[in-house]
Amino acid sequence: MILSLILVIADQWLKWWAMQNLTYGAPAIPFIPGLMDWVLTFNTGAAWSLFSGGALWLAMGRILIGLGILIYLLMKPQPRLLSIVLTCIASGAIGNAIDGFRLGKVIDMIHAP
Repeated sequence: MILSLILVIADQWLKWWAMQNLTYGAPAIPFIPGLMDWVLTFNTGAAWSLFSGGALWLAMGRILIGLGILIYLLMKPQPRLLSIVLTCIASGAIGNAIDGFRLGKVIDMIHAP
């Protein structure tokens, strides 16, 4: 649970940083040349813009899935590596749900060319 809280806070901080330092529509800023760039984008749907425009419904689904995974881990502890992986997935879902409820879209900023 503590790891999840740390990850959600880090997720929201990185998204805040992106909103303060990146410009929507601006060219990519190399972070690791040839591997990763910073690019501010928004997504009102899910992966690959599936269900675009459904941010509220997706946010509800994401929060339920994220919390469901965390509750599962509390009720039925798993091996350490699996617990860490599932906590990362749950925290990402919760972070994106926060964006969906708050902004109606998810903030993205990492681009792999």
